[in-house]
Amino acid sequence: VESGSKEVLIGTETVISCKITEITEQMDIEWSGFEKGDNFVPDLGTYNADTKSQTGTLTVKSPDVDKTYTCSVSSTTNKDSTVKNIDVHLNVYDVKPVSKDTFASTSTTISCAISGLTTKATVIWKKDSVTQEGTEEGVLINDDRQVSTLTVANPQNDEVFTCVVTSGEYTSSDPSETVVN
Repeated sequence: VESGSKEVLIGTETVISCKITEITEQMDIEWSGFEKGDNFVPDLGTYNADTKSQTGTLTVKSPDVDKTYTCSVSSTTNKDSTVKNIDVHLNVYDVKPVSKDTFASTSTTISCAISGLTTKATVIWKKDSVTQEGTEEGVLINDDRQVSTLTVANPQNDEVFTCVVTSGEYTSSDPSETVVN
């Protein structure tokens, strides 16, 4: 059983998973660690005979704290078989944009402050989908914060940049994008 843990921007709907491999039939997958309701959508997945696997998922619609969920896998045909439990982690972080007003053609530095991290994140800056030079990714401070900066050498008019954060702990997590003016 493989855990599909994630780390995402707080409040961002995400899907965590557990994948069972080397099986010959549909398995039962149950999720625990949450109160049933509209914020959670479990799916046991479908057995794939070609890959001999099945992936169960749990959609968490608005995560607001780090949480560990448990994926419990059992046989659909042999009810006396052992249940396999695996923990799947969903960690959240927050990003605060730090904008600056400046005069045209005067160099300035903007930043995004990331909090709630478990490992240093990968950060890039974009303008109109183009990766920008002059980026400082930042270092992990006090084991949970990171500040990334972008030096804008020759700003013209009002410019909009995007701070793109990707989890350093669970690199398969979708990146978040935060606008900084």
